[in-house]
Amino acid sequence: MTASRHEHPGEQEDYRGSEWYYLWEHCRVPMERIWQHEEPVYFVALSPDETRIVTAGQDSVVRIFDRSTQRLLLSIDTEQAEVNCASFSPSGNTLASAGDDGTIRLWHLDQDSGEAQPGVTFRAHENQAYNVAWIDDGTTLVTAGRDPVIRLWESATGTAIGTLEGHTDTAGEFALSPDGSTLASVGSDEVLIIWDLATRQPRHRIRAGNGRLTSVDYSADGGRVVTGGVERRISIWDSDTGELVETLTHLDEIQCVQFSADGHSVISGDRAGTIRFWPLSSAQPDDSPAP
Repeated sequence: MTASRHEHPGEQEDYRGSEWYYLWEHCRVPMERIWQHEEPVYFVALSPDETRIVTAGQDSVVRIFDRSTQRLLLSIDTEQAEVNCASFSPSGNTLASAGDDGTIRLWHLDQDSGEAQPGVTFRAHENQAYNVAWIDDGTTLVTAGRDPVIRLWESATGTAIGTLEGHTDTAGEFALSPDGSTLASVGSDEVLIIWDLATRQPRHRIRAGNGRLTSVDYSADGGRVVTGGVERRISIWDSDTGELVETLTHLDEIQCVQFSADGHSVISGDRAGTIRFWPLSSAQPDDSPAP
């Protein structure tokens, strides 16, 4: 039997850290290719019931797959140039797509016929629309794009119903708290803002870096927010007080950060293609959400 060249000879001292073992174990999990896109994929997510997968990217086509069979259920040519985000409504029956043409388009999904009927289309941003999410049980959409203003829309009509104004440069990334009461946004102005969605006013406005911030996420209990950006620093913040709790340093510009489900660690990806797994000293035993 030929040993793997990645396995460590037993008689030598092992200098590899926990990250190596974590990634090695996960890389050994059998992988199935769902689809080979011809153009770059920008976004992938699960439906609320986790039975479907949606992808979007450079070719302007949104694709929906059956998670268990990997079968392509539906392809939607959005005609939005490039699609940066696609978000299921809470019921899973409607999809919102955000495109490089600045529009948000809604698609009503008929799972029996395998068709998508176009719904409301509206111009959300003058330039690219980067992000879209549903709040208030699906009656409101939140969008962000290549400008400083985060916008709120009535999902049934596409009517503008409010703005979150506080950033001074592009604020293209945001995350919603698990209970839907607050929103954390970051952008090119190096600022993290935690918004109260009921009052549409900032709870905290924090200078969170010395360079463009590229990613933000809430812990599952909503008590902490993680940010990352081009200065290679991951920061953990207390969402109630706005205080800095912990910092971690990457070797390259950070592209994405996300809390683990139990809140005890953060997973990050950088521009060099490195994925890192960070156990957190700030994690508490009761960070995971209640069953």
